[in-house]
Amino acid sequence: MRILTCDPHAEVRGLALLAFVNNLNADEIRPTLERHGIGEVDPDRWYPMQNWLNVLNDLSHQDNHSSNLVAVGLAVANQPILPPELDASAALHQVLLNWNNSYQSLHRGADVGYHHIEKVSETHYRATSTALYPDDFFYGVAYGFARRFLPPDVDFSVAFDDDTPNLDDGGENTVINIKWGT
Repeated sequence: MRILTCDPHAEVRGLALLAFVNNLNADEIRPTLERHGIGEVDPDRWYPMQNWLNVLNDLSHQDNHSSNLVAVGLAVANQPILPPELDASAALHQVLLNWNNSYQSLHRGADVGYHHIEKVSETHYRATSTALYPDDFFYGVAYGFARRFLPPDVDFSVAFDDDTPNLDDGGENTVINIKWGT
């Protein structure tokens, strides 16, 4: 597992961090947050990014780190992090194509990487990330977007690209394929 670090000037908006305290595994994550002096999160406040990366670094050493990081990513997808025009009625492809803009709007002060979205077909998009977050977190956000923005009766899959080493495994980026209706 890579050690997550960033420029000391990087900051993250509290809105993005609400997912750390409001997710399926919040009870398991809360002690790690408290060890780092993090209690209440103000959605409009900017926080030092490295503090949050330190929480993620600690979580990565727990036995259940993968499920905790996916749970946080799923919760991010349910936060109001998208622009107002992409409300609950938006189509998944619109959300995916706007993912990097949303990501950048929640960070400031330094380069925090990016999410590049490529349309492979009408029902297949490839997301490439160099973001600061762990791969399982990235996966959770992608899965959460698919679950939230596809009709409930549409089958979908979210999977890491087998041909590309992920960031957490020493790769230059992480690639996730999001497919639906197949």
